[in-house]
Amino acid sequence: MADSNSAVTGPASAVPLFSVVIPTYNRAAIIGKAVESVLAQTCRDFEIVVVDNGGSDNTKQVLEQYRNPSIRYHWQRGTGGPAGPRNTGIRLARGTYVAFLDSDDWWYPEKLAKVKQALDAHPGAALIHHPVDVIMRSTMKPVYTTKAKGPAVFSAYEDLLIEDNYIATSSAVVLRSAVLDLGGFREDDLLVAVEDFDLWLRLARQGYAFVPIPERLGALSQWEGNLSSLESPKRMARLEYLVSQHLPHLPPYSPARKGAEGNLSFQRARFFHSQGKFMAAIAQYLKCLPGVVPVCKAKALAGILLCLARIRR
Repeated sequence: MADSNSAVTGPASAVPLFSVVIPTYNRAAIIGKAVESVLAQTCRDFEIVVVDNGGSDNTKQVLEQYRNPSIRYHWQRGTGGPAGPRNTGIRLARGTYVAFLDSDDWWYPEKLAKVKQALDAHPGAALIHHPVDVIMRSTMKPVYTTKAKGPAVFSAYEDLLIEDNYIATSSAVVLRSAVLDLGGFREDDLLVAVEDFDLWLRLARQGYAFVPIPERLGALSQWEGNLSSLESPKRMARLEYLVSQHLPHLPPYSPARKGAEGNLSFQRARFFHSQGKFMAAIAQYLKCLPGVVPVCKAKALAGILLCLARIRR
């Protein structure tokens, strides 16, 4: 397949409110569910930009079957992680807002309508997000539901560092101009699997408004061995790298800095616990207790007891 940015092209003059960016790689067999979930939206003010990151399957032909002028397709040489195709999609987008949707996730029909309502109520918002149902792909059964919250005591920037990334990429709708001003997702190998978290942090640090919608408006696929899962050593190393870049922006000894350091220790503890390194996990659970948020403090205490029980076996 030759490079093409318009296998299925909408009118060049159209300026939709939303550009739905779907990065993909050899997922012709499953991308239909994502695309059809967008086509089923009750809010019709959108275009779909599918960016094929070096795939060799028949994704283009699958999309052509829809014969829908709102779908635009672009094939590019593979860039490795998802940051590259997402950035391409942002550049190709014509909408005021970019809504991200991974090719193995899907939305519920009211998603864009609810986002539009939130934007009407908060016209200055640069990021809208909502909870999603996490579905184990092997069984198609729900595992848990993510949360969507706005900051209370702390700013959005501080809150994300204190509580970790609670914004699922496939839930996020961002102001395109704001993301372009920041250069988009950073295409750094050390940020693969956390590049979305990095972008949210950079947006928040600039003072852009984040608005949560409390309703579940989509589903996210969880795969065995997912790079973003807790058990991934690479994900943990990349999270450490990311947080180390942002911690210096918090004042030393401040509650926010203490909370962010506590959360990182908590994430380390959970990783060591998942790896069966129970003594290392206990050390990090204890280290996180002074600064971590109450719900994680309870989980840390429970984790210590579970680790001790395993050690005593």
